[in-house]
Amino acid sequence: MKKKNNIKILLAEDNLVNQKVAYNLLSEEGYHVVIANNGHEVLNLLKKEPFDLILMDIQMPEMSGMEATQAIRTQEQETGKHIPIIAVTAHAMKGDREKCIEAGMDDYISKPVNPKQLYDVIKNFYSDTATKEASNESYDHGMVMERVGGDETLMREIVNIFVEESPVLLNEIEGAINLKDAKKLERSAHSLKGSVSNFSAKKAYDVAYQLEKMGHQGKVDDAQKVFKNLEKEIETLTRELCSHI
Repeated sequence: MKKKNNIKILLAEDNLVNQKVAYNLLSEEGYHVVIANNGHEVLNLLKKEPFDLILMDIQMPEMSGMEATQAIRTQEQETGKHIPIIAVTAHAMKGDREKCIEAGMDDYISKPVNPKQLYDVIKNFYSDTATKEASNESYDHGMVMERVGGDETLMREIVNIFVEESPVLLNEIEGAINLKDAKKLERSAHSLKGSVSNFSAKKAYDVAYQLEKMGHQGKVDDAQKVFKNLEKEIETLTRELCSHI
């Protein structure tokens, strides 16, 4: 089981003050932090050692956060891996989050960094006690209960909604693949990805994201095999969710 101090975060930030603030916030929470000053350093560090998550500043010299993210996602198409990338930007303008997600990032926080927001967004991918790879469960029950404030009734309602909606979204995804409708595939996979993210279900999230990315890139012909994997992950997630309510 991976504790906080075993979670390695790559902090991509060129501003020294911002580096210091973010590094201290993360270190105080027990995370292991390595700093990169630009996108090129990010890519070089990833070649040398594995990381669990990247906090990626958008505007950096030599290679921007957007460019670095796109390079990482291109490499991941060959490896099949997926490292969570959180965009960090001072430009909190309407549409920024969508641009970051479209570029391949998983989430978005704005500067100046709010400590609670920073910790919460990391917890969406890695709980305090373990990563999803190290857990036998397909989702983080403790994290979900924390999100609903320990309200078991609300937990049941959320699970019931998911149980009703996920088959519909799976049908939409399969239909889009059969019709070779890339835009519909991207939209439907994005919706399902958003649903499973509420349960910190990393495996299901990663597969849904892979399909969303394939739709965005127009690579529908190769999506059927990935869809079968998604069906299995959603089936497992649904079974485990229902066993806890």
